[in-house]
Amino acid sequence: MSQQDKRMIEQSWSRLYKTVDDFDIALFAGAGLSKANAMPDWAELIARLSTHHSVDTVWKLKNAGIALPTQLSLAQSTFLGDGPGNDKQTQWTELLRESLYRDFRLQFSEKRLDFEELLMPMLRSKALASPEVAEFFRTTNRALHEIVKMCAVRKDGMARIISVLTTNLDSLIQYCDRACHGSPRMLRTIERASKSTHAGKVPLYHLHGYLLPFPKTEPMREAADRLILTEQEYIARTDQPYHWAATILHWALVGSPVVFIGCSMEDELCRRALYRTRAQRI
Repeated sequence: MSQQDKRMIEQSWSRLYKTVDDFDIALFAGAGLSKANAMPDWAELIARLSTHHSVDTVWKLKNAGIALPTQLSLAQSTFLGDGPGNDKQTQWTELLRESLYRDFRLQFSEKRLDFEELLMPMLRSKALASPEVAEFFRTTNRALHEIVKMCAVRKDGMARIISVLTTNLDSLIQYCDRACHGSPRMLRTIERASKSTHAGKVPLYHLHGYLLPFPKTEPMREAADRLILTEQEYIARTDQPYHWAATILHWALVGSPVVFIGCSMEDELCRRALYRTRAQRI
Protein backbone atom coordinates (compact mmCIF):
# COMPACT_ATOMS: atom_id res chain seq x y z
CA MET A 1 0.00 0.00 0.00
CA SER A 2 1.40 3.40 -0.99
CA GLN A 3 1.86 6.28 1.43
CA GLN A 4 -0.87 8.20 -0.41
CA ASP A 5 -3.31 5.32 0.09
CA LYS A 6 -2.45 5.18 3.78
CA ARG A 7 -3.04 8.93 4.13
CA MET A 8 -6.42 8.63 2.40
CA ILE A 9 -7.43 5.82 4.77
CA GLU A 10 -6.42 7.86 7.82
CA GLN A 11 -8.32 10.87 6.49
CA SER A 12 -11.41 8.69 6.03
CA TRP A 13 -11.22 7.49 9.64
CA SER A 14 -10.71 11.06 10.85
CA ARG A 15 -13.82 12.19 8.96
CA LEU A 16 -15.84 9.34 10.43
CA TYR A 17 -14.65 10.11 13.97
CA LYS A 18 -15.56 13.77 13.48
CA THR A 19 -19.02 12.78 12.23
CA VAL A 20 -19.48 10.54 15.26
CA ASP A 21 -18.49 13.38 17.59
CA ASP A 22 -20.71 15.96 15.84
CA PHE A 23 -23.87 13.86 15.48
CA ASP A 24 -25.76 11.08 17.22
CA ILE A 25 -25.33 8.42 14.56
CA ALA A 26 -26.19 4.77 14.05
CA LEU A 27 -23.89 2.32 12.31
CA PHE A 28 -25.12 -0.40 9.96
CA ALA A 29 -22.55 -3.18 9.54
CA GLY A 30 -22.76 -5.40 6.47
CA ALA A 31 -20.93 -8.56 5.45
CA GLY A 32 -17.91 -6.55 4.33
CA LEU A 33 -17.08 -5.75 7.95
CA SER A 34 -16.50 -9.45 8.72
CA LYS A 35 -14.68 -10.30 5.49
CA ALA A 36 -11.26 -9.41 6.89
CA ASN A 37 -11.71 -12.12 9.52
CA ALA A 38 -12.24 -14.82 6.88
CA MET A 39 -16.01 -14.96 7.12
CA PRO A 40 -17.56 -16.41 3.95
CA ASP A 41 -19.69 -14.21 1.73
CA TRP A 42 -23.14 -15.35 0.59
CA ALA A 43 -21.89 -17.37 -2.34
CA GLU A 44 -19.14 -19.09 -0.34
CA LEU A 45 -21.56 -19.97 2.47
CA ILE A 46 -24.08 -21.44 0.03
CA ALA A 47 -21.37 -23.47 -1.69
CA ARG A 48 -20.33 -24.96 1.64
CA LEU A 49 -23.91 -25.87 2.48
CA SER A 50 -24.82 -27.22 -0.97
CA THR A 51 -24.08 -30.60 -2.51
CA HIS A 52 -22.11 -29.10 -5.42
CA HIS A 53 -19.65 -27.14 -3.17
CA SER A 54 -18.80 -24.73 -5.98
CA VAL A 55 -18.89 -20.93 -5.79
CA ASP A 56 -18.90 -20.76 -9.60
CA THR A 57 -22.05 -22.89 -9.67
CA VAL A 58 -23.70 -20.61 -7.13
CA TRP A 59 -23.07 -17.56 -9.33
CA LYS A 60 -24.18 -19.38 -12.48
CA LEU A 61 -27.44 -20.28 -10.78
CA LYS A 62 -27.88 -16.71 -9.58
CA ASN A 63 -27.28 -15.36 -13.09
CA ALA A 64 -29.88 -17.85 -14.33
CA GLY A 65 -32.45 -16.29 -12.00
CA ILE A 66 -32.20 -18.46 -8.89
CA ALA A 67 -31.64 -15.98 -6.06
CA LEU A 68 -29.21 -16.71 -3.23
CA PRO A 69 -31.93 -17.16 -0.56
CA THR A 70 -33.67 -19.60 -2.93
CA GLN A 71 -30.45 -21.59 -3.31
CA LEU A 72 -30.12 -21.74 0.47
CA SER A 73 -33.70 -22.99 0.69
CA LEU A 74 -32.83 -25.77 -1.76
CA ALA A 75 -29.68 -26.65 0.18
CA GLN A 76 -31.62 -26.77 3.45
CA SER A 77 -34.48 -28.89 2.06
CA THR A 78 -31.97 -31.30 0.49
CA PHE A 79 -30.17 -31.67 3.81
CA LEU A 80 -33.32 -32.06 5.93
CA GLY A 81 -35.06 -34.47 3.55
CA ASP A 82 -38.78 -35.19 3.57
CA GLY A 83 -39.29 -35.39 7.30
CA PRO A 84 -37.03 -32.93 9.15
CA GLY A 85 -36.95 -33.67 12.88
CA ASN A 86 -35.24 -31.89 15.74
CA ASP A 87 -32.04 -33.90 15.26
CA LYS A 88 -31.82 -33.01 11.59
CA GLN A 89 -32.52 -29.35 12.30
CA THR A 90 -29.80 -29.34 14.93
CA GLN A 91 -27.37 -30.95 12.47
CA TRP A 92 -28.24 -28.27 9.90
CA THR A 93 -27.54 -25.51 12.43
CA GLU A 94 -24.19 -27.08 13.32
CA LEU A 95 -23.26 -27.41 9.64
CA LEU A 96 -24.10 -23.73 9.23
CA ARG A 97 -22.00 -22.85 12.29
CA GLU A 98 -19.01 -24.83 11.03
CA SER A 99 -19.32 -23.34 7.54
CA LEU A 100 -19.48 -19.84 9.01
CA TYR A 101 -16.51 -20.02 11.38
CA ARG A 102 -14.21 -22.55 9.68
CA ASP A 103 -11.74 -20.08 8.15
CA PHE A 104 -11.91 -17.73 11.13
CA ARG A 105 -10.64 -20.57 13.31
CA LEU A 106 -7.75 -21.10 10.90
CA GLN A 107 -6.94 -17.39 10.87
CA PHE A 108 -6.88 -17.38 14.65
CA SER A 109 -4.57 -20.40 14.83
CA GLU A 110 -2.24 -18.89 12.22
CA LYS A 111 -1.57 -16.11 14.75
CA ARG A 112 -0.57 -18.86 17.21
CA LEU A 113 -3.60 -18.15 19.38
CA ASP A 114 -5.72 -20.84 21.02
CA PHE A 115 -9.25 -20.41 19.67
CA GLU A 116 -11.17 -22.20 22.41
CA GLU A 117 -8.98 -21.14 25.33
CA LEU A 118 -9.22 -17.43 24.47
CA LEU A 119 -12.69 -17.06 22.96
CA MET A 120 -14.83 -19.62 24.77
CA PRO A 121 -14.94 -17.83 28.16
CA MET A 122 -15.06 -14.34 26.69
CA LEU A 123 -18.83 -13.76 26.60
CA ARG A 124 -19.41 -14.84 30.18
CA SER A 125 -20.74 -12.14 32.45
CA LYS A 126 -17.53 -11.38 34.34
CA ALA A 127 -15.01 -12.00 31.56
CA LEU A 128 -12.05 -9.62 31.47
CA ALA A 129 -10.61 -7.74 28.53
CA SER A 130 -8.11 -9.68 26.45
CA PRO A 131 -5.15 -7.70 25.06
CA GLU A 132 -4.21 -10.69 22.87
CA VAL A 133 -7.61 -10.89 21.20
CA ALA A 134 -7.88 -7.09 20.94
CA GLU A 135 -4.53 -7.01 19.15
CA PHE A 136 -5.67 -9.84 16.87
CA PHE A 137 -8.68 -7.80 15.74
CA ARG A 138 -6.62 -4.61 15.46
CA THR A 139 -4.14 -6.24 13.09
CA THR A 140 -6.56 -8.37 11.07
CA ASN A 141 -9.69 -6.19 10.94
CA ARG A 142 -9.00 -2.57 11.71
CA ALA A 143 -12.47 -1.45 10.62
CA LEU A 144 -14.16 -3.69 13.20
CA HIS A 145 -11.66 -2.66 15.89
CA GLU A 146 -12.19 1.06 15.22
CA ILE A 147 -15.98 0.71 15.26
CA VAL A 148 -15.90 -1.04 18.63
CA LYS A 149 -13.62 1.71 19.96
CA MET A 150 -16.12 4.30 18.70
CA CYS A 151 -18.79 2.73 20.89
CA ALA A 152 -16.97 3.92 24.00
CA VAL A 153 -18.52 6.61 26.18
CA ARG A 154 -17.35 10.20 25.68
CA LYS A 155 -16.12 12.49 28.45
CA ASP A 156 -19.61 14.00 28.78
CA GLY A 157 -20.99 10.56 29.64
CA MET A 158 -22.81 10.07 26.34
CA ALA A 159 -22.18 7.21 23.93
CA ARG A 160 -20.43 8.14 20.71
CA ILE A 161 -22.71 5.76 18.78
CA ILE A 162 -26.42 5.50 19.60
CA SER A 163 -26.89 2.06 18.04
CA VAL A 164 -25.24 -0.57 15.85
CA LEU A 165 -27.31 -2.64 13.43
CA THR A 166 -26.21 -5.67 11.43
CA THR A 167 -27.61 -8.50 9.34
CA ASN A 168 -24.43 -10.53 9.83
CA LEU A 169 -24.77 -13.93 11.48
CA ASP A 170 -21.37 -13.95 13.18
CA SER A 171 -20.56 -12.67 16.67
CA LEU A 172 -17.27 -10.93 15.88
CA ILE A 173 -18.52 -7.57 17.14
CA GLN A 174 -19.32 -9.05 20.55
CA TYR A 175 -15.92 -10.71 20.82
CA CYS A 176 -14.06 -7.57 19.79
CA ASP A 177 -16.12 -5.54 22.27
CA ARG A 178 -15.27 -7.90 25.15
CA ALA A 179 -11.62 -8.06 24.14
CA CYS A 180 -11.34 -4.25 24.13
CA HIS A 181 -13.64 -3.26 27.00
CA GLY A 182 -13.83 -6.28 29.28
CA SER A 183 -16.75 -6.39 31.68
CA PRO A 184 -19.16 -4.70 31.41
CA ARG A 185 -19.20 -4.71 27.65
CA MET A 186 -20.13 -1.52 25.78
CA LEU A 187 -22.65 -3.31 23.53
CA ARG A 188 -26.00 -4.83 24.52
CA THR A 189 -26.95 -7.56 22.02
CA ILE A 190 -30.60 -7.44 20.94
CA GLU A 191 -31.71 -10.22 18.62
CA ARG A 192 -35.49 -10.33 19.08
CA ALA A 193 -38.39 -8.02 19.84
CA SER A 194 -38.68 -9.18 23.46
CA LYS A 195 -35.07 -8.25 24.30
CA SER A 196 -34.82 -4.88 26.05
CA THR A 197 -32.10 -2.25 25.85
CA HIS A 198 -29.75 -1.53 28.75
CA ALA A 199 -28.95 1.88 30.20
CA GLY A 200 -25.33 2.79 29.68
CA LYS A 201 -24.80 0.38 26.79
CA VAL A 202 -25.01 0.80 23.04
CA PRO A 203 -27.69 -1.49 21.56
CA LEU A 204 -26.36 -3.95 18.98
CA TYR A 205 -29.28 -5.13 16.86
CA HIS A 206 -28.72 -8.51 15.18
CA LEU A 207 -31.57 -8.21 12.69
CA HIS A 208 -31.09 -11.71 11.23
CA GLY A 209 -30.12 -13.59 14.39
CA TYR A 210 -26.62 -14.84 15.08
CA LEU A 211 -24.52 -17.89 15.92
CA LEU A 212 -21.64 -18.27 18.35
CA PRO A 213 -18.67 -20.42 17.30
CA PHE A 214 -19.20 -22.79 20.23
CA PRO A 215 -22.44 -24.79 20.04
CA LYS A 216 -22.74 -26.36 23.48
CA THR A 217 -21.25 -23.81 25.85
CA GLU A 218 -23.95 -21.15 26.22
CA PRO A 219 -26.73 -21.76 23.67
CA MET A 220 -29.04 -19.26 25.40
CA ARG A 221 -26.66 -16.47 24.42
CA GLU A 222 -27.19 -16.90 20.68
CA ALA A 223 -30.18 -16.50 18.37
CA ALA A 224 -30.11 -19.64 16.23
CA ASP A 225 -33.92 -19.63 16.27
CA ARG A 226 -34.01 -16.17 14.66
CA LEU A 227 -31.77 -16.80 11.65
CA ILE A 228 -32.93 -15.33 8.35
CA LEU A 229 -31.22 -17.08 5.45
CA THR A 230 -33.63 -18.98 3.25
CA GLU A 231 -36.22 -17.72 0.80
CA GLN A 232 -39.11 -18.56 3.14
CA GLU A 233 -37.45 -16.66 6.01
CA TYR A 234 -36.79 -13.62 3.83
CA ILE A 235 -40.37 -13.58 2.56
CA ALA A 236 -41.76 -13.86 6.09
CA ARG A 237 -39.58 -10.96 7.22
CA THR A 238 -40.22 -8.71 4.23
CA ASP A 239 -43.98 -9.29 4.04
CA GLN A 240 -44.49 -8.22 7.64
CA PRO A 241 -44.37 -4.40 7.67
CA TYR A 242 -44.10 -4.43 11.46
CA HIS A 243 -41.48 -7.17 11.70
CA TRP A 244 -39.15 -6.04 14.46
CA ALA A 245 -36.11 -5.93 12.14
CA ALA A 246 -37.91 -3.64 9.67
CA THR A 247 -39.22 -1.48 12.50
CA ILE A 248 -35.81 -1.08 14.15
CA LEU A 249 -34.09 -0.19 10.87
CA HIS A 250 -36.82 2.33 9.99
CA TRP A 251 -36.53 3.86 13.46
CA ALA A 252 -32.76 4.21 13.06
CA LEU A 253 -33.07 5.84 9.63
CA VAL A 254 -35.73 8.28 10.82
CA GLY A 255 -34.12 9.15 14.13
CA SER A 256 -30.49 9.69 13.20
CA PRO A 257 -27.92 9.72 10.41
CA VAL A 258 -26.89 6.16 9.56
CA VAL A 259 -23.42 5.24 8.33
CA PHE A 260 -23.38 2.04 6.27
CA ILE A 261 -20.13 0.06 6.45
CA GLY A 262 -19.37 -3.04 4.38
CA CYS A 263 -22.80 -3.11 2.73
CA SER A 264 -23.62 -3.94 -0.88
CA MET A 265 -27.09 -2.38 -0.44
CA GLU A 266 -28.66 -5.35 -2.23
CA ASP A 267 -30.62 -6.53 0.80
CA GLU A 268 -34.32 -5.88 0.33
CA LEU A 269 -34.81 -4.91 3.97
CA CYS A 270 -32.29 -2.06 3.64
CA ARG A 271 -33.62 -0.89 0.31
CA ARG A 272 -37.25 -0.88 1.45
CA ALA A 273 -36.34 0.95 4.64
CA LEU A 274 -34.45 3.60 2.68
CA TYR A 275 -37.36 4.14 0.28
CA ARG A 276 -39.88 4.31 3.13
CA THR A 277 -37.74 6.78 5.05
CA ARG A 278 -37.17 8.95 1.99
CA ALA A 279 -40.91 9.03 1.25
CA GLN A 280 -41.64 9.96 4.86
CA ARG A 281 -39.10 12.78 4.84
CA ILE A 282 -40.56 14.17 1.61
